[in-house]
Amino acid sequence: MCLGRKDVIVINGGTNDIGNNNSKRNVILVVMTQLMQKYNNTNIIVVNIPHRHDLAKDSRTNFEIQAFNPQTKQIRKVIQACYIGALFGTSV
Repeated sequence: MCLGRKDVIVINGGTNDIGNNNSKRNVILVVMTQLMQKYNNTNIIVVNIPHRHDLAKDSRTNFEIQAFNPQTKQIRKVIQACYIGALFGTSV
């Protein structure tokens, strides 16, 4: 695939994979980082995962989401991708 500066990749990843398994979160972060490094000449938007309101606030899934979102923000800073978080009512 040949993408350039006029193209945009939106990464809204991990929504179905975040849960009770911390290792999945790490795998998702590695894959996201590899994708952003591969297409570093393309505009990239990273969307954070919204809080699961159907689960208890202190559920394991919401804990994983709270741990995941800041890590994607850190990756975004290194790779210079745009980060969207507050638009979905989640803390950034």
